[in-house]
Amino acid sequence: MSDIGLEAYRFSISWSRLLSCTLFNINGRGAINPKGLQYYNGLIDELVSNGIQPHVTLYHLDHPQILEEEYAGWLSPKFIEDFTAFADVCFREFGDRVAHWTTVNEPNIMCLGSYNSGQTAPRQCSSHPGGKQLINVNCNGREGVVKMHRAKQKGLIGLSVYAFWCTPMTNSNADMEATQRATDFYTGWALNPLVFGDYPKIMKKNVGSRIPSFTKRESELVKGSFDFIGLNHYYTAYIQDIPQTTPKTGRGDFNSDMNVKFSLTKDDTPPGPFAASSTLYNPSGLQSVLLYFKDYYGNPPVYIQENGFGGSHNETLNDTGRIHYVNGYMGGILDAIRSGSNARGYFVWSFLDVFEILSGYQTRYGLVHVDFEEKDLKRRPKLSAQWVLVNSSVDVQVEGTVAEDGRTPGIWDVYTYDVIGLAQTNPNFSRDEFPSNFVFGAGTAAYQVEGAVAEDGRTPSIWDIYTHKGLMPDKSTGDIASDGYHKYKVLFILIFWFPQGNGASLLCYISIIYF
Repeated sequence: MSDIGLEAYRFSISWSRLLSCTLFNINGRGAINPKGLQYYNGLIDELVSNGIQPHVTLYHLDHPQILEEEYAGWLSPKFIEDFTAFADVCFREFGDRVAHWTTVNEPNIMCLGSYNSGQTAPRQCSSHPGGKQLINVNCNGREGVVKMHRAKQKGLIGLSVYAFWCTPMTNSNADMEATQRATDFYTGWALNPLVFGDYPKIMKKNVGSRIPSFTKRESELVKGSFDFIGLNHYYTAYIQDIPQTTPKTGRGDFNSDMNVKFSLTKDDTPPGPFAASSTLYNPSGLQSVLLYFKDYYGNPPVYIQENGFGGSHNETLNDTGRIHYVNGYMGGILDAIRSGSNARGYFVWSFLDVFEILSGYQTRYGLVHVDFEEKDLKRRPKLSAQWVLVNSSVDVQVEGTVAEDGRTPGIWDVYTYDVIGLAQTNPNFSRDEFPSNFVFGAGTAAYQVEGAVAEDGRTPSIWDIYTHKGLMPDKSTGDIASDGYHKYKVLFILIFWFPQGNGASLLCYISIIYF
């Protein structure tokens, strides 16, 4: 482990690729697609054989389109049965090598974007939709882990929640109450049932009968049905109270029930010197979320599963903004740990540039640049790829041959020395200061990285339908994405060439570029 850069890799499994879901087989229990099984087995085997922990998400915003057409997806109780069957296949086939399972990625945001506002796939509109379904799925998933392989491998299961850090815009009582209300609606909606067995009181009061209630039995089953919490965090939100209003539709919805105004900046002041147009910088927000989880939810184990810097589509390899961003947030995590947080890991989003759900290819989050204009989608490591995983303990020994015999410094000489300079400007902490069981990794998701949407038995997902209607801002699709389906072994070459601790050389980077 000391000789490789990544300790863990987070990815999701495409339901549409693993199982053959057709008009004649719509229940999610059908035959396993052998090509899909081969792909995920190969991916997991490569990880395990090289000492990298696989962290698997079962549902990352996509499911087979046929389930949407048959019974409206998450809006139907049938979905729980079908998802549970899909999860059982994953536990059975991969559970001997995968110890960390996340049932659903960002159920709170997925419910809002996909089933409340209808802005993202599958574009359904409902009042407080799917939340109970998602929580029950997590409960069923945990039972599946226990039944399938916990005795053999001690597998762990969790739910990933998107969490803003909410802070009052002013010191008024109204804004402070609105801030707690926003936290309860966004975060408590997903986490309170898992920890306390029911929704936040303010949600039940404001929403009333429009939010499905838990029976006593359901509450008992749901409460404690997790081993860890996955946390996705990008923004601090400034909260203002607003008067209660009735939407034009005549029925209440999430926003009218919550009655707050969100702002990502305060008084139009930029939140930090390294903020890109798509990424605001406030590391204390992540630290505050972790401490809130500690104090309010009993300090559960937390993996920060997503946090990252979105650069523009023409971002260069010299992504110093991302380095400063991740440096700041890692420092915030360490400060939270020093204050008692049970944070267990940090996954940068994302390892590669990928198809982004909200912006297509207009925004780049990767540590590794993917040239989407080239047919072979050439990969090139950005400056952050070296720094993020090496941190301030870099000790680069540059051989004397670099500038011997009159040879002038080239681009990679400059690149290497830039890393040294950046490392030396950050003496605040090192990886050794994190707990020994804390893991550093990076993540991707199936639809966003794999491509090959019509190959080897994969059937259409809801995002295939959505993007093919031209609904993305740049009219793009994930048909090819980063071509992770065909190039996953190149991914490992990149991972293994990133040095850790006290090793880095020009040969390392030449090898990366070659591959």
